[in-house]
Amino acid sequence: MINSVEGCRVWVGENTLLSLAETLGMEVFQLLTPPAEEKKLDPDLFAPRLLLCLKQEIKADVEARFDRFLKLERKG
Repeated sequence: MINSVEGCRVWVGENTLLSLAETLGMEVFQLLTPPAEEKKLDPDLFAPRLLLCLKQEIKADVEARFDRFLKLERKG
């Protein structure tokens, strides 16, 4: 699972991030900050990965909200 998140193949919701950070004794922002060895890399290499993950999260959130809206419309 962690490998999939790090590779931007899946993304977790805020509750999972909060639980993971709490379990590891960290703050959520620390989970989203590259390790020290990655910080030495050119930010242009890290930024696209982060943007891809954020785009995937936003897309999944919008799709879930739209699905909920459609289900409400069908019931109403």
